Order: sequence, then structure tokens, then C-alpha cells
Amino acid sequence: MGILNVKLLSTSSCFKGRKVATAELVKKACPDREAKEIIEKVGIENRYWIDDETTLADLSAEALEIAIDESGIKKESIERVILATSMGADCLVPATVNAVLEKLNLPTTCDGFDLNNACMGYLTALDIASRSVATGSGPVAVVAAEISSRFLSPEASRSYLVMADGAIGTIVGRADDSSKILASCFGNNGNQRHTVTLAHPQLTTKQEYIHFNENNKEISELALSTLKNNVEAMLKETGLTPEDINWVVPHQPNGRIFNRLIDLLDFSEDKYVKIVDQYGSLGCASVACGFHFLRKEKKVQKGDKILMAGVGAGLSFGAMIYQV
Repeated sequence: MGILNVKLLSTSSCFKGRKVATAELVKKACPDREAKEIIEKVGIENRYWIDDETTLADLSAEALEIAIDESGIKKESIERVILATSMGADCLVPATVNAVLEKLNLPTTCDGFDLNNACMGYLTALDIASRSVATGSGPVAVVAAEISSRFLSPEASRSYLVMADGAIGTIVGRADDSSKILASCFGNNGNQRHTVTLAHPQLTTKQEYIHFNENNKEISELALSTLKNNVEAMLKETGLTPEDINWVVPHQPNGRIFNRLIDLLDFSEDKYVKIVDQYGSLGCASVACGFHFLRKEKKVQKGDKILMAGVGAGLSFGAMIYQV
């Protein structure tokens, strides 16, 4: 909790590779089912999967290059880069962010690190970046990037039919107006760490894939109740009401959960930003993608309060309110 006087200067997106339709994946994962039925169930029509040559560092650097250009700051002024990802990045040592720094030709005075907090990675990175800037550092660049397609198999259809690739960049700078992070709230429930997993292939010595280890209803109900409790606690702490929030950007693992959120939380439907139908389940880049397209496509006004919230494997959960 606590107000952080920072401004989210710019955002950008990078979706490389090809657009993959859910109808195509249904033929491989469940050929005995109708594509229309599956699309209605998962609420996803398309997503992007990268090609074999593209790396996570490639995606991240391209997204940040655009964000830096649009922020109006000099690239050399960036003091920190945080790379959030859930899939282990391109290598174990050194941190993949080093490849991003090299591609961007950033000076050696800029530090960087990789961050993994499952689907809450972007909000966690944004919180750290904002605290860095608010205490005198900055600007700080945050990029949320996923290459989930390399850890998918038609045999594990629940992840195969929803996961996607992409990168979203954000530049965090000092506030020169009323922009600020009004509140943030995070937590992890390690007792639920087995719900969604991707094992380490170096330890298991075999190809590993993303697995949902509980049934859909159990995972969904746990995620939704956790998110609801976290959002309600943050609103109570800040004294804000659902009517005070102008936009809601939730983590979107599938269309069904997105629709359940609308029913579960006390925000009007027109406040929600939806991206899952055309971009799929983007892991830690999901909230980042929603925020980016909110800024790009909606009529966001000065003073608007944006709620970003979600739940991820771990069980990780987080929420943040940003005032434009």
C-alpha cells in the first residue's frame, strides 16, 4: 500500500510470428470436438505464436524500443530494466535481460534483472519500478514477455488451446502532474503452488509442458475468490468504491473467467478492457496487454483511475490502482 508519485510514460506491444486460430488447434488437440464449441468455451478466437528463430530477448527488446521512442525520454537516461516472464526466459545464466540490454545498446550504468511471479509478474515488476522511481531512480523500463508456445503440447489440451506469445513494454518515470500509483496489494499462497506447473527439464531430463493439475472448476473458483478478496481489501484500505474506478484491466487466462469476473465484481461491464479473445492467455503479459490497449484505444482522461488485478500460479495475486 501507499501512494507512489510516478507516471507511466508509455506502453508498447510486440506480437511476432503468426496469428493462430483456435479452430486450427482444435483439430490437433481434440479432433472429435466442434471448433465452435471449444471457441465458445475458452473465449479465444486467435493468438500469436512466435517462430523458431525468435527469442524472448528479441520480443522484449523490440517492445521496449517502441516504448522508449514513444516516451519522449532519451534511451541513455534509463537506469533499470526489469524483464518479467513466467517461462524461464532464454537461458538460466546470465539473466536474459542482459541480452535485452545488449540489443538496446544501453549504457553500463543501467542495471537489469529477470523476474518471475507467474501471471502477476508484470504488476510485481511495475510495483518495483514505481518504488525505484519514487525513491529517486529512473526512468525504469519494464517488459512483460512470454513464449508459452514452446511449452505446449496437443496432449495437454487445456494449456494448448489458450496460451499465447507476446511482449508489452512500459516506461515508468517521475510524475510531473497528478499521475500516481494510488495503491498496490500483493500476496502468494504457497499451499496452492501445484495448481499450474511447468517442470524444469534440466531436472526431469525430458521435454516438459505446461500443465493444469486441478480441474477447471477448482482452479477457476480459487482464482476468482482470491482476486475478489484482494480487490475488495484494497478498495476498503483506500476508501475508494467501484464507482470511483474508471477502468478495470484484469488478468485474462480465458474468456470464461473474464466473463465470470464481470458477474463477480461490482464494476459496470463497460469499464472492463478485454483482450483475451484476440490475443489469448498471455501469462504475465496479460494485464500489461490490457493496459496497453486501454491507453491506445480508449478515451482515457486525466484523473481516471485504472484498476489492474489478477491471479497466477504460485498461487500469486496482486492488484494496483493507477491514477492517470
